Amino acid sequence: METIWPTDKGFEGLFLVGFRKALSDPVKTERVGYAILKRTYDIDFVSKELKPSENPLPIFMRDEPENRVMNGDFGVTEKDLTNTGSSLHPAFWESRNMNAQRVRTPGESDDASDDQNYTVSLQGSDPNGEFTQTVVFKESVAGRTFTLSLYLWTDFPSAHVDNIHLLAEGATPICVINGLIGNTPQRLLATGMFPPDLNAKEVKIVLRLSRRTDTGALTPTYYNRVQLEERPYATRWDSSFVLKVENDLVPYKPEGDVIVSGYSTDASLCSLAINGAVWLRRTNTRVSDKSLFGWEPRADSAHPERRKELAGAFSSDPNDYPPEWPVTDPRKDPLPGGTEPFDNRFFNGYLRVARVPGSLTYIPSGANVAIVRNGAMDFSAGLPDESLTARYYVDTGSGSDPETMWASTRVDMNMDTLVLEPEINRCYAIWRGVWNFDDYEESRYRRLEVMSG
Repeated sequence: METIWPTDKGFEGLFLVGFRKALSDPVKTERVGYAILKRTYDIDFVSKELKPSENPLPIFMRDEPENRVMNGDFGVTEKDLTNTGSSLHPAFWESRNMNAQRVRTPGESDDASDDQNYTVSLQGSDPNGEFTQTVVFKESVAGRTFTLSLYLWTDFPSAHVDNIHLLAEGATPICVINGLIGNTPQRLLATGMFPPDLNAKEVKIVLRLSRRTDTGALTPTYYNRVQLEERPYATRWDSSFVLKVENDLVPYKPEGDVIVSGYSTDASLCSLAINGAVWLRRTNTRVSDKSLFGWEPRADSAHPERRKELAGAFSSDPNDYPPEWPVTDPRKDPLPGGTEPFDNRFFNGYLRVARVPGSLTYIPSGANVAIVRNGAMDFSAGLPDESLTARYYVDTGSGSDPETMWASTRVDMNMDTLVLEPEINRCYAIWRGVWNFDDYEESRYRRLEVMSG
C-alpha cells in the first residue's frame, strides 16, 4: 500500500499492522491498521512556544534504557541465559587476566528471586587485568554528555582503585576514576562529555582491581550497580528496568501519555497540567530521580499491578507460538484472552503513581502544558494548533482498478503521546490513527494518506 505523509518540517510517519483487544469486546482480538505520525519541536522558553524542529527525531523502533549498562547489578549469569554449564560469570561482561564471579551481596537477602542481592567479585594477580562491557549506541557519541557511576568495596579497611574508565576506538581513556575505598560499599562517579570529534558508536566500560594502601598488593574488589547515563549528573540506582525512550510502535493507546524526561528536582510537590487541569502529580521528588514524570516500567516485578499484569497471561508453552491470524486455536491468539485477557491499557506508558484520578483524554491540539515544581510554575508552553486528517483508499472490487474508482474512509488522528525534554529544549508529539484492518481484504488496500493543515 502506498503511503503519503506531510512534508512539513519536523514530521516522520510510519504505517503498520498490529493487534489490540476489540473496543466492543475486551476479550476478542482484532487486527488493526495504524498510522503513526511524529513531530519534533524545539522549545522556545522566551516565547513559550513549540516550534517545528529542523532535526526531526525518527520513529523509535526500540526501547532505550536510562542505564546503558546491561546487567549492571549482576543479577544474570551466562548460565541464566544459556541454561547450560555451571558458570557464575556475569552475563554481558568479559574478563581479561582476572577471575570474575557473581556472588551474594553481603547483608542482603538470600532470596533467589531477588536479583538485587548480587555483586561481581574480581580477583587476580595481573595489574593490567580488566573487566569490561561494550555499550553500543545508535548514533555517534560525539559531543554527548554522560555520567558513569558504580559502587565498589574490598575486604580491607583501606584500598585504592585506579584507572576505571570509558574507552572508545580512536580515543584515549575517557573519564578516568581513581579513589580510596574501604570494606563498605562506596559510590564513585565521573561526569563529562565525549569529545566532539569522536566518531564512535561503541564505548567500553573498564573496571579494575584495587590495591591495599598498606602493602600495595592487589586485593579482591567487589562491584555493583554500574550505571552509564546520557546526562551530565548522576541519578539514583533504580532496581527496575527504567526506560529513557519507549518505542513508538504500539498499535493503540486508549488514553493520552504525557512524559517529562529528566527535569527532576528536590520538591515537596510537582504537577503537570493540560489546559489548567492537573493530569499528573508527585510528592517528595528528588533531583536524583531519573525523570520528573518518566515511563512506567512494563516489567516491574515489585508493582506488577501498575502495568505488567495488564499484559494478561501469555502462554509459557512454546508449542503455542508463533501466534496465528485468523485465530482458530485460542492458545495461539496474538493477545491473551480467557480469564486473564490482555488489557489495551498496557500500551499506555504514563507514570501510574502520578496519575490524578479520572480519565486521561487524548491531548488536545493547541493545548497549554504547564509544569509546577515546588509550588512555582517553571514551564509553560502552548502546543501548536494543528489539524491532521487521514484517509485510506481501497479497491471497490468493480473489476477495473482506476484511482477514480477507489473508495476512501476517514481515520481519526489522535495525539496520544507527548514527551517533553525541557533540559535539552525539545519535545515530540505522536498522533495515531487506527482502524479495523480486516474491514477489507488486505489485497484491496491501495493508499494511506495523512495530511496536515
